[in-house]
This record gives sequence, structure tokens and C-alpha cells, in this order.
Amino acid sequence: MMMSSAKMVNSHICSDIILPFCNELSYLRYCIESILKNTRYPYRLFLIDDGSDEYTKSKVKIYREKFEHISVYTNPARLGYVMSCNIGLKLSRAEYIVLLSSHSYLLPGWLDKMVKCAKADEKIGIVNPLTNAIANSSIAIPPGFTIYTMSERIAKVSKRRYPNIATAWEFCMLMKRSMLNDIGLFDQYCNNESGEIAVFCTKAAINGWRVVVADDAFVFHQYFGTITEDSRSPKNKVSFFLRLIHYYKYKKHRHEFIQNNPFRYISETLLPISPKTSFFKTLFAKNVKFSRLVLAVTDLLKNGVIYCRNRGLYELKKNKKEMYRKLREEINKVAKGSRVYREYVENLPAPQGISVAFLVSNIHSISGGLISVLQFVNEFIHRGHTAYIVTCDYEPDPKLLNLYTCPIRYMNQQEMAKFFPKTDIVVATYWTTAFQWVPKIIKRNPTVFPFYYIQDFESFFYPEEDQDRKKVIESYSFIPDKIVVSEWLSSKLRELGYQDVIKITPGINLDIFYPRKFKKNGPPYRIVSIARPHDMRRGFNILIEVLKSLHKERKDIEIILFGTEDLSSRELPFSYKDYGKIWDRNIIAEIYSSSHVLIDVSTFQGFGLPGLEAMACGTPVVLTNVGGITEYAKDGVNCLMVNPNDIKSIVDAIEAILDNPSLRKKLIKGGRNTAQKFCHRGEAEKMLNIFLEQLEGKKKQSSSLTPRM
Repeated sequence: MMMSSAKMVNSHICSDIILPFCNELSYLRYCIESILKNTRYPYRLFLIDDGSDEYTKSKVKIYREKFEHISVYTNPARLGYVMSCNIGLKLSRAEYIVLLSSHSYLLPGWLDKMVKCAKADEKIGIVNPLTNAIANSSIAIPPGFTIYTMSERIAKVSKRRYPNIATAWEFCMLMKRSMLNDIGLFDQYCNNESGEIAVFCTKAAINGWRVVVADDAFVFHQYFGTITEDSRSPKNKVSFFLRLIHYYKYKKHRHEFIQNNPFRYISETLLPISPKTSFFKTLFAKNVKFSRLVLAVTDLLKNGVIYCRNRGLYELKKNKKEMYRKLREEINKVAKGSRVYREYVENLPAPQGISVAFLVSNIHSISGGLISVLQFVNEFIHRGHTAYIVTCDYEPDPKLLNLYTCPIRYMNQQEMAKFFPKTDIVVATYWTTAFQWVPKIIKRNPTVFPFYYIQDFESFFYPEEDQDRKKVIESYSFIPDKIVVSEWLSSKLRELGYQDVIKITPGINLDIFYPRKFKKNGPPYRIVSIARPHDMRRGFNILIEVLKSLHKERKDIEIILFGTEDLSSRELPFSYKDYGKIWDRNIIAEIYSSSHVLIDVSTFQGFGLPGLEAMACGTPVVLTNVGGITEYAKDGVNCLMVNPNDIKSIVDAIEAILDNPSLRKKLIKGGRNTAQKFCHRGEAEKMLNIFLEQLEGKKKQSSSLTPRM
């Protein structure tokens, strides 16, 4: 029997939102908060818990207790997405019902626009909004737009045509009560999310109902992970034939959609396209950076190899025109980077709140510093402000970043300075951005207020005689206002004569990093570490010697490594499991949670997020006793600390944790207590307050200098 925690609300509510979820709290929280913040149309929210862990349940309970229009229903067992939706549909009595994915972020006026679309034609039964990531209703977010300005601009330029589509998608799907009364609920025998939605849409169309897109509404959809489904073959013959009908209908519609994309005018209005240039002129254009071309072409060739492996060389030859088209698109995309910004940067949507531009030198390689910046950007935007990522780097797949904005990429520093977006504050996040970029930006944009966000003592990255080491030290003199992430960094800057620095310790997303899985008390003991062979300060060679020694002495351990893509090319002297390069932080949290000890043998680091993340997941850690990691690491209290070059002491510390249950229990408790003090939302709030204070001080100073009439 399903457990209910519903509260009675006013019966006049004419829309119900049904949100099935299973864990993924980091997405769920922002989804719920965006609903509360951005929904004006009267609604009730039904949260259908389909097997979440106790930690997620405890956090969701807070919303249920705080808001009368939120109800939580807990399934007695894991039922899957489709059955959870049916439970919600049976609970609803409203005229309009919306199915939501926890990965959706709702923007102002979203529900009003979708209801208005549904009312436009009595035969409209299902409505999707536009989004950034879902097949035939997708529009890419242009550089410099946030999800809020994207929503505003789409509403402004939309012609409200409400075009038909073959299949709606469950990320945000509005349905009419009258249609449900006509065709019924989802097929209980099929618990495959996308498959059953397709069948449902086909059933609606056969019965004369329209499936459309509200082309003035925009809902952001975050990547990574979905509700895991049970694979169940359709037992219903009707379902099978409906799938067959849908297959041919969708294939035909997809072809027509590509030929006559009803949303193309919106994309072109948001992101003006330069006049067409011939393919070969584009290929050899002077402003195309060769390294980016190589990356684009290499990526395409890699996809071609995968295509051959999966479908054979003959199929590749048959589709060579398609491959050529993709290559041309990639090259045009790279070459277009410079031309696009000349045309529209000055006409970007007006910033909301204060505007902050983070200068990022490397956006395609994951690191703790980049993660902190991405968290700042999303949190600032969520709080109603404008944040940009500005870079000259080659941008990775947007799916990897999950940003509430699209980075602005420039071909070089000169173009960046010349066409820099209007912003209140610019933040250098690495020494090259402070040394090379900021002076050029300030020269052309003197009203911009600069900050230097120092996340590591980067002069240590280079030998003493290296010129770059001197440049790092010199960069500290370029920007008066400096923010550091640890007391260790503060002391290093004081040694150089910089006394007035602000310390803001990094935070982790505690909705991601919490104990996920039950760890066995006995063997095999899982030892996890981040392998970074290309960064000498991460102590890769020491790590290998430590693991080699443990593997030789003990047969009760399992070694887990992640963090690099090319580890398999190295012959390591022990067996191990390699997870490669991981962008999804939820996967990292699961790895930590299932491990018995994390080791980090870095020779120094500005703060050191991995140790704190593992502590939050209830995993004991062995850390080195130098650098910014001492900001939170306390030997014998929440971790064991070792000399980074002492292999024997590192091995002994690991074995002490594995062989001493009481010590392990003590460190887990101490680590969990420590981690709760470092939340990314608190970190963002502190930085935002500093920015607001500085801008207010600058405003007062400016007004005092203004001559009185």
C-alpha cells in the first residue's frame, strides 16, 4: 500500500504537477526551488518517491512540512517511472496535469504559457515547452545567455505557432484532463520511460488529439542520469502495434521537421548567423585557430571509427555525405566563433541583478578549481543574478558542464577585450587570466571591477628558474582585490607582501556527496584514488609505489582509480579498476561511498576537494600534511595525515584504517561532521556578499567624487 503524506489544499486549484523521483537530490532540490520561485499559475505539487534513500527522504520532507501545496507519496517498492506517473495521475483532479523530470529547471511564467497554449485549441491534448536538450523541441542556449534571459528572449520573439510534434517528452509534459478521460493512463505493462511516452502520444493522435510545442515557453533540462527503468517487454499487443505506428509516423515527421524546422527563426533571432561563407574559404580562413580545427576533425574521425566498428565500413561509405556535412558544420562552428561575437555581444540581454564574468583558461579539463567556478555561476544565476564564463579555450560538450549559461568563447585575448560583455565584475581564476587577460579587459572597459580568485599557489607549478614562475608572482600585483581558498594560501601571499586578502573556503554540493551505499565491514577492501599522471604535484609515482606495496602484501584489497582518460596505456604493476575521466559528480560520490579508504598523496594543493568529498560520503581518508588541505584535515580526528614522500608511512596509515574498525568508525564520524561545514551554497553566498559590498563601496566613492551643482 502506498504511504501518503498529503495535505488538504484548496479545491479550486486547476493544475497539478507530478514529479516522480528516485534520489538525484542535487537535481531535485533545484527543480523544486525553481517551481516555487517561478510558478504563478495556481498549482499543487505531488512528489512521487520511487525508492529514494533515507537522506533524500529527509531533505524532501522539509519541503512537505514547509509548504501546504506540496504532498509526498512514497511507493511501497521500486515501481519505475511510468507506474509512478500513473499513481500521480490517479491522485490528480485538476484540469491540467504536468509531468516533470527532476532534471528540469522551470523559468518564470512557464506554466502560464503552457496552459495558454493548451487553451488555444480544444483538440490540443499534450504540450511540451522548448528546451535546450531534448530532440525535436530543442534550441541551443547562445553564448552569454543565461537560462533566465533565454526564457525572456524566446517569449519576446516567439510567434506562438504551437506546431505539432510526433512525440512529446516527459521532462515537462502538460496534459488535459479531458484527453486523459478519453484515452486513459499510461500502459502499465511497459515501464520504459521514453517508449511508453511515444505510445501514449500515438494513442492520443489516433483519437484526434494534437501533440504540440508551446514555442514561447522554455524549460531548462539538466544532463546526466535519469530514473533507472526496469526493462520490461511490452506484454500488450495493442502497445506493440501502437509502437509500430509511432515508428513510421515519427520517422516521417522527423524528416519533415528537419526540412521545415518551425523553431529555426527563434534560433536565428537569438544567435545571428553571419553571411554564408564557402566551405573551403572557411576551412582556410586566417582567423581559424588550427588547434581547434584539429580537435574538431579528430573528434569527427573518432566518431567515424566508432561508426565503422558498430556498422561496418560499407555503411560508412554509404553515409559519406552525412560525414562530410558534419565535418563542414564542425569547421563552420569553429570559424564562426570570432564573427558571431562581433555581431551580437553588445546586444546580449540586459543583465539581471549584478553581473559577474569568470575568466577561465581551461574549460575542457575537469578540476576542483573549475568545479568551484561552475558552482558559483549556477548558484549566482539561481539567486537572480547574471554570471558569464569567458574563455579562449575549446569548449567541451555542454552536457558535461550542466551550466545555467553558455560560455562566451573568443578566438584570442584581443577580441575578448574588444568585445567583452557589459559586466560589473570580472574574476581572474588562473594566473594567465590575471597576467594577460585582465589588463587588456580593464584598459578597454575601465568601469569593470576586477577580482583575483586564487585557488592554488601556482608559482610552485614551475621550476625556480622558469620565467612563468616569475610571471605568476608578478600577476598578484595586477589586481588589488584577492580571494584565496585557504589560510595556507593567505600565508604564502603575506610572505610576498600582500596582507589584505579575503579567504573564502570552497564548498561541496552536500546533495551529491553523502553516504550512498552500504560498505562491507570485511574484505575485499576498496581503496580509491584519483590518478593524475600528467601533474607532478599530484604524486602519481608515489601513489603507484604505495599501491604496488599494498597489492604485494595483501590479497584482500581492490584498487579503484579514476581521473584520467589514458591510464590504460600505462603498464601498472597491479590489477585495478579504472573509471576514467568522470564529469558526473554523482558517479564520483557513489565510488567514494562504496570504498573503504581514499588516498590523496599530492605534494601540495590550494585546498583539496577530493578529501572533503570522500569525508562527506562516509569514507575514511589518508591525506598529506602540507598545503591548503590543512584547512579542514585534522590528523587522527577526521583523517590520517602523512608525509607525501614517505611511502612506508602512507602504506601504514592505509592498513591502520583497514585493520582497525574503531579507528575507521572514528574517522568516518569526524569526517562527516567536518564536511557539513563546507557547503557550496554558503560559499557562493559569501562571495556574492563580497561582490555586493565592493560595488556598493565603489558606488559611494563615485558619488562623493561627483561635483555638486
